[in-house]
Amino acid sequence: MTWQTKWRVAGGIALACAAVLTVYGAQGEFPRTSLVHFIVYWGLCFVALAVAVFIAILDIQYIRVQHAVAKRELVRSALGNLDGKGHAADEGEAGEEAESDDVREEQDNQ
Repeated sequence: MTWQTKWRVAGGIALACAAVLTVYGAQGEFPRTSLVHFIVYWGLCFVALAVAVFIAILDIQYIRVQHAVAKRELVRSALGNLDGKGHAADEGEAGEEAESDDVREEQDNQ
């Protein structure tokens, strides 16, 4: 399991906790029994929601970094191919052009 998967699971759990606390807090009598219970209950709900949002922001930043690294590697490989480190497909095209020139010369000679 990768780190990204672990923190996505943690973010999902935090979001689910915030949702359950919100639904129960709106319907249940427990948070309304005293002011201290009310503040602690909704404070926990807020913390769970803040953790879920924080993890979502971290995940977005991680995806951006992965994208930038992949883009950089792609550009480097493309520039490497332009510097003469190309692959066999480029050489094959040049060989085909030379063969077509030879065929034209033979046809002209006949």
